[in-house]
Order: sequence, then structure tokens, then C-alpha cells
Amino acid sequence: MLNSNEVYIKKSETIATGKGMCLSAGAVMVYKDKEIYATASQTLEEDDPTAHAAVIAIRKTRVLQHAFLLNDYELYLSEKPCPMCLTAIEQAKIKKLHYVEKQKIKYMELSREDLMNSYSLWEF
Repeated sequence: MLNSNEVYIKKSETIATGKGMCLSAGAVMVYKDKEIYATASQTLEEDDPTAHAAVIAIRKTRVLQHAFLLNDYELYLSEKPCPMCLTAIEQAKIKKLHYVEKQKIKYMELSREDLMNSYSLWEF
């Protein structure tokens, strides 16, 4: 039996897989173990280079929940967030981030230090 973390990660991967190979990523936003919003990247559909799954999930959740900051929310991603998404996640004050990297589920509680140390110049 899957635990809730695995369920939400699997859903993010399923959403991403359904998109095909081009710019596919999935995101699931959760509040108190309840799914609030799930989406895939929409960069091609929206003709918007910032329409990554994490950014869309943040935008839509804020509208649906009438909340500016998402302090008690958790975000599940089908892949490691890019620097833009990680910055948006930190700015929204999302409490916990779960993502898949090399077939393993990773977990991160975000702070300014985590954000600064998450990427090095050599990764790009």
C-alpha cells in the first residue's frame, strides 16, 4: 500500500507522462493531506515559457484558496524544480517540496539557505 507521499508523487508523474516527451512535468499541490490542484506544464499550450507545472500550481492554488502565501502547503513534482520554479516555491513560502530525481523521491523543507545551495553554476 502506498503512503500519501507516494500517491501524490505517482499522480505528478502520471500527469507528466500523459503530456508526452516535450517539456513534460507534473505538479500536485496538497494542503493537510488533501489534494488542492494538479497540473502539467503548459508552456507550449499557453505559449508561455514560465508556464511550468510548479508555477501554475502555485498560481491556481492561490486563487482557489484565496491565499497569498502557501505556508502550510506541500508541493509534489515529477522532477527536480528548475531555478525559476524553486524561487517561486520559496517566494510562496511552501512548507514542503517533494520531487523525483533519478527514480528516488526527494524531500526538502525550504529556507533561503536551501534555495541558495540548491543549484550551483556547474549544473547548467
